[in-house]
Formats: sequence, C-alpha cells, structure tokens
Amino acid sequence: MVSKYKICVCKGKSCTANFSRDTKEAFECLVQKKGLSKDILVADGGCYGRCTKGPNVLVIGPISEEEFSTYREQNLMPGPDGPKTQMYNEVTANDCRELFEQHCIANKLFEPLAEKETCDFTQPFGRKGESSHE
Repeated sequence: MVSKYKICVCKGKSCTANFSRDTKEAFECLVQKKGLSKDILVADGGCYGRCTKGPNVLVIGPISEEEFSTYREQNLMPGPDGPKTQMYNEVTANDCRELFEQHCIANKLFEPLAEKETCDFTQPFGRKGESSHE
C-alpha cells in the first residue's frame, strides 16, 4: 500500500521562469499513470523563499487519511506538530520520476535534490533580509 503525500510545486515568478509548470505536469502524469490520484495530491505551492534554487518542490507526508482529506480540501501547510515535510530544489521535469519513485513510493529521501536545511513553516517566507517574496 502506498503512503499518502501532497506534492506542492512552487508557482512563484522565479520558479515559473525555470519551468515549474513542466515539473508539476510531470508529477501529475506520474500520479495518473500509476493510478495513485487517491493517495498522492499534486498542487500549486506558493513561494518558498528559495527563488535562486527553483523549481522548488515541497513534499508533505506521509500523511494520515484524515490529514490527507484536509490537505485535499484546503491549501494548508503543516504546522510544527504536523506531518513531515521535505523541500527539494532545482527539480526539473526530468527529475520527477526518480524523486517520485524514491520519496513517494519507496518512502526514502531523494538525496541528490534534497534541501539540507529543515523546513520551518512557523517562520515567514522570503529571502534573508526581505519581508516579501515572489
């Protein structure tokens, strides 16, 4: 049985300029092709403040059935006590299959594109020293 995940692909200006739409479409195709649309949700993400490292992808999960329903219905980010999150940087459409297979199917970190710092969604987004984001 596959764990439940939410894959959020940044749609900020910098990531979009680096073809994040192609990245999102590649994830959507993988989910559909594998028949996992009830287990894995692919969604637009906002700016994660890592504009020079895009396209950026945030993978949330594994998520419980109850959390998954909430994440599907609302555009929520996990709080400090929420499910595990992992940020991946510079994710192109060509990287999606391997990242998807490794993280969402095998439940393992995809080291080559994994951001080394921890995601902390209790802090404001944006580049260091800036109050806004793209």
